[in-house]
Amino acid sequence: MRTIISTTVTSLVCLILFSGAAYAESYFCVAEASAGVEYGGKNGVQANIYNVSDMKFIQTNESGTWQVKRLGDDYATYDKCSSIYFCERKQGYTGVFMRDGNGTFTATMMFGQSTKSVSKVQTLAVAVGKCSKISLKD
Repeated sequence: MRTIISTTVTSLVCLILFSGAAYAESYFCVAEASAGVEYGGKNGVQANIYNVSDMKFIQTNESGTWQVKRLGDDYATYDKCSSIYFCERKQGYTGVFMRDGNGTFTATMMFGQSTKSVSKVQTLAVAVGKCSKISLKD
């Protein structure tokens, strides 16, 4: 029940945020779980479970081109889509976004960080969740 209310509220927020946009087809995707492997730095290799409470995506078809944005971002996280079901990142960190016909999505992300006190740390994370089709019209 709590999940249904949370998803409904979030969907309403999306409709308000994107009410000025006209997309032929859009999907609102919410991550439910994420895990990954971090390697490098002082800790060597270690597995992690990540908090995905703020990991929400909007998949849209803007001007005939599919793209996936994190909710609240102006830029596309996954901006090179070969179909409605498969997108990747043109440049920057490596990652793909895959959605099936049943509304389940998988997003992979690989990114790194380094500071003066910590040598380069690489992270490979996978998130899984559900997408719902939404209608946004002027």
